[in-house]
Parts: sequence; structure tokens; C-alpha cells
Amino acid sequence: MKKDQLDLFRSLKTFQLMTVAAMGEGRGEVVEGRIAICCVIRNRVNAKSWYGNTYHEVILKDKQFSCFNEDDPNLEYCVSLARMITASADPVVRETKLIALGVISDVIQDRTKGATHYFSLLGKKPKWVATMKLKGLIGDHAFYKEERA
Repeated sequence: MKKDQLDLFRSLKTFQLMTVAAMGEGRGEVVEGRIAICCVIRNRVNAKSWYGNTYHEVILKDKQFSCFNEDDPNLEYCVSLARMITASADPVVRETKLIALGVISDVIQDRTKGATHYFSLLGKKPKWVATMKLKGLIGDHAFYKEERA
């Protein structure tokens, strides 16, 4: 993504960035699906590994959440949402803000059984699936976790 876009995302509060990520990754997704996307982000933060150590690092890590990729059609939606996140009257955005706050504060429990990855069932199955264990299906997404034998 472009520097000005990255700067915009970095300027958001943690729950606002999580809201943008959940909306960008799960636009049209049921509430449980958006919760699960947020749980994956929290699971990556809690893993304290190559994903990053903070919500901003994890969410904005290059090539990890496709809605932030320069070639993804959802990037412009995410930029627009980020610019008006505090004033959004959209009920789904408001609901997703509450989800983000609940996940970040550990009020909302993990629905993904520790998943650190997911993909949309409406798209092509990624290659990394072969090295992971399926943890569940929620909404239009399949959730996976690396598990060593």
C-alpha cells in the first residue's frame, strides 16, 4: 500500500484499525464471521511471533490481510472507512467497533479454537492450507492453525 494509506491506518486507534480490518476482510459477513476474524488477529498478537507483537503490527504486516494489499479491490473501501471511522452511522460498522473492543479487551472469547489463519470459502483455496489444521467454518470463512505433531 502507499505510504499515505499506511500512515492513515497507523494513525487509527487499535479498535478502529481492527474494525477496518474486520470490515475489509469480512464485508457482508455475519456477525460471528466478523468476530472470528477479530479473534484471529488477537490470536496472532498473543502468539508474539513473526506476525508481530501489537495489533497494528499484526494487522498491517505486509501480505497478511488481503484487504490491505495494494492490488485488492477492498483497499479503497478500507481507506474510505478509515477516513470516516469516527463519524460512521452505518449500523454494521458500529456493531463491528463493539466487536473489536470486545475482542481486544478479552470480553469476547475466541470462536476459532486458536486459529491464526483463514480464507474465504468464496475464493480459491490457498497453498498454506496443506500445512495447517482446520479449526472450523464460520460464515463464509474456513479457519486454520499451525499445529506441530
